[in-house]
Parts: sequence; structure tokens; C-alpha cells
Amino acid sequence: LKKRRIWAMESLRCKIADLLNEVFSDETSAQIVSDKRIYIWRKSEEKDRLHLVPKKPRSKTLSVMVWGSITSKEKGILLPVEDNINAQKYFQVLQDGLLPVLDWYFPEGDAVFVHDNAPCL
Repeated sequence: LKKRRIWAMESLRCKIADLLNEVFSDETSAQIVSDKRIYIWRKSEEKDRLHLVPKKPRSKTLSVMVWGSITSKEKGILLPVEDNINAQKYFQVLQDGLLPVLDWYFPEGDAVFVHDNAPCL
């Protein structure tokens, strides 16, 4: 958070024209957890009878990783990424997600690609 704040403060000093040509990207994962609660009604004298309590089913977790980009002109493509991302997958993500954005919004090739606040010139 501190690094992002420093970067943001430094970016305020940039010329607006410079920012207009930047394409920012990042990836993140999101999880959805199913919490299956079981409510049991029993008499107070039955509280120690564990055989009356059904086993709680395992929680199911759905996880998805996505990569996306944004420019001053428009949002980019949001791509799902299967499993962990490695160099080969990242290269494919850039081909599928970044190149179409660059071709569409920056046909003259004047874009600056910024990933995790690090410009890739």
C-alpha cells in the first residue's frame, strides 16, 4: 500500500499526455466459499449425545484468477487464467489480452505498458 501511494504521488507529477498512452494491467484471484451451516434442534438433555449431530459437509471453494487491463480510453479485456501463472501462460495472456487492446486503441504503437506499476518500455 505504501509503494502504491508513493507511485501515485509521483504519477501526479507526470504530464497528463504521458498518462494518456499508458496501459495498466494486473491479475488477481477471487474465491467464493460455500458455508453450509447446519442448525440442530434438540432437547437440552441431548446436548452431550454427539451421535445426534450430523457431520458438517466440507465447504466448497471456487477460485478463479483473472488478468485485465485499463487505458485512459477504455477498459481492456478481462481474461480468466487457469491454475498458477508462469512465464509461458503470461506470454499467452499478453498475446490474447494486451495485443488486441494495443492494436485497437494505440494503432500507432505509442502505448506504454505498465504492469504492477512498473513501466515496460
